[in-house]
Amino acid sequence: MGKFIYKGKTIEIGTQKILYASQNLKVSSKDLQERFDKGWDIEDALKYNFNHVMYKGKICRKIKHKGLIFYIVAEDLKRSKVPPQAIIKYLNDGHIMDDILPLETEFYIVEREKDALRNLVYKDRLRKERQKEQAEAR
Repeated sequence: MGKFIYKGKTIEIGTQKILYASQNLKVSSKDLQERFDKGWDIEDALKYNFNHVMYKGKICRKIKHKGLIFYIVAEDLKRSKVPPQAIIKYLNDGHIMDDILPLETEFYIVEREKDALRNLVYKDRLRKERQKEQAEAR
């Protein structure tokens, strides 16, 4: 049994659930308490892995890529049925998030490095111009 503070009250979470969270989700007891402190409900705190964080009051899947951090709303990502591994692959191939996810998927972009977003948009424009030139050459 693990004891946690949740909404000002002490709660107990069973050993099996804590073991599952730590082994399968890579979420420690300390991480669980931090999630509760940030406003997560119990079910969500025990459901999402370590890549999920609270951002702007929403549980999001965090993806880092070339100086940018993408926060994709977890429920939207689940509905889109696009796995995070595919998103990372497409980003590495030069695609932008708007091309990867359905329009109704909510996400946020935060720059970790100065001008990272501008550089990404510039590279995307160059990629599209090359594709257009190749199509015209055929």
